[in-house]
Amino acid sequence: MKKRPLVRHALRVLVLAGTAALGALGVSSPAQALVQVTLDAETLSDFLRTVTPPKLIYSLPAGGDIALELGNVRVIGFDPSAGNGRGHILTSLTLRIPALGLAFPVEPRLSVELETKDGLSLCVLRFEKLTVPLVATGALDISSLMPVYRLPAESAFTLSLRQGDVQVKSRLVETRLGADGIRLGFDLNIGPAKEK
Repeated sequence: MKKRPLVRHALRVLVLAGTAALGALGVSSPAQALVQVTLDAETLSDFLRTVTPPKLIYSLPAGGDIALELGNVRVIGFDPSAGNGRGHILTSLTLRIPALGLAFPVEPRLSVELETKDGLSLCVLRFEKLTVPLVATGALDISSLMPVYRLPAESAFTLSLRQGDVQVKSRLVETRLGADGIRLGFDLNIGPAKEK
């Protein structure tokens, strides 16, 4: 079974409920709403395990490459007050550097921001702090070497209902971290699907 993108699946469920309610009220014209979706630690852990590459290869300035292997990625909590009040997602993972024979658990922080690029909204998850304890140099922050996750924050799709097809357009307009998860606010537009 093909897995649907997490947020889109949640939006589909909300749209089905919303259009059923509109239909029950006899509303057939386009509708607009602000929809809130909350993602908890377990759901975000599944997402991060899916999108985090198991191995990152970096070219060293002096020549040659070094590999970082990432495993056991999971979300362990949320700190709403960190990052100038924008909040951080607290994670844990196992970092391995095979060339140095090192493997250790680390607890990096992820920030969540909304960005606009080429007129499109993006949800950006970025490692803000990933400290590696090295004997020779002391603690070293390697967060700049980690991947930055840029996810489209806008989507459009057609949903087939018993009453007919509807066109759904969503745009992420707000992210808020709470103590129990991240709340995403979507501007949702629902209307009749265009004839092909």
